[in-house]
Amino acid sequence: MPKERIAVFAPSMRGGGMERVTLAIAKGIADRGYQVDLLLVNGEGPFMSQIPDNITVIDFGTTRALKTIPGLVRYLWQKKPQSMLCAMGHIGLMAIIAQILSLSKTNIFIVIHTTMSLSTRYLPPTKRRILFETTRLYAKARWIIGVSQGVVDDLEQNTRIPKEKLCVVYNPVVTPQLKQAMNEPIGHKWLQDKSVPVVLAAGHLLHLKGFDVLIQAFYHVVAQQQARLIIIGEGSQRDMLTELIQKQNLEDCVDLHGFANNPYSFMKNADLFVLSSRSEGLPTVLIEAMACGCPVVSTDCPSGPREILNDGEYGKLVPVNNPQALAEAILESLSEEHDLSKIQQRADHFAEERIIDEYLSLLLSS
Repeated sequence: MPKERIAVFAPSMRGGGMERVTLAIAKGIADRGYQVDLLLVNGEGPFMSQIPDNITVIDFGTTRALKTIPGLVRYLWQKKPQSMLCAMGHIGLMAIIAQILSLSKTNIFIVIHTTMSLSTRYLPPTKRRILFETTRLYAKARWIIGVSQGVVDDLEQNTRIPKEKLCVVYNPVVTPQLKQAMNEPIGHKWLQDKSVPVVLAAGHLLHLKGFDVLIQAFYHVVAQQQARLIIIGEGSQRDMLTELIQKQNLEDCVDLHGFANNPYSFMKNADLFVLSSRSEGLPTVLIEAMACGCPVVSTDCPSGPREILNDGEYGKLVPVNNPQALAEAILESLSEEHDLSKIQQRADHFAEERIIDEYLSLLLSS
């Protein structure tokens, strides 16, 4: 007899940490023999090709989450999944509305990947106030899952979500596929030339990721030693970051590489990985780099890095928005010896098998 049906609801499969984690959760649950439906606001993005045959894709084919509500109502009527895991807060709100309209008994679970009070700080005041008021609806979900303790603490302090609805489940970052992919051929010529140390960063090119601060820091780094910087990712700040690189005369040593289908071979062969974010929830790329045996430096942003690095035991933590401090940490880390096995063992705390067990325990609860 087939096991329970579980739905996983996400915006798309565009390349990013949230999408990568969501797909890993869906795969892990499907591999345990459960019927998994992957619901997408828009079925686009490079990760679409990585969805296995044991997952059913339901593409609503729209650009706005709000427009998925009629389709969600029909889905809940017809398929009656036991649980629906929603990859983001606004996605979860659509699911809750559809659940109410359909009189469905499906349990809704919402995953929050960001420190909400910080990720919304640049919104207009009225829009921000409306957003936080809508969190009252979250109380109708079975659980609100924060990807770090910092995320949960922020939700408790700054939203209308009842404390008893909140729990922490880390992201399933370290997978067998990651460990296989990191040994594939190197994807960049700079990583083949070991005479010059290479610093790596990765993420959407957005203000919150702090790549402008990293580029400013790297100006100070190359003033003291020869080094190169590769930034993997795409986003709305590409033009601004390109202009900053040119302004700092760093064209020969900083590469905005764009999206990389396999960032793990980059991570394994880089000399240092840097997370320069202004805020995070649980930075997946930091854990991925550690799993690949790459030393790391991170801003001490809310939230996640301090939890992952255990107060700096596994990598240096520096203040947010401080290029000079970041440059000093990069230079120190490049000059030090690192216990790579210790770094990898810490990353194993976020292994897929352990995290999928935790998710299933929640999703199958009554």
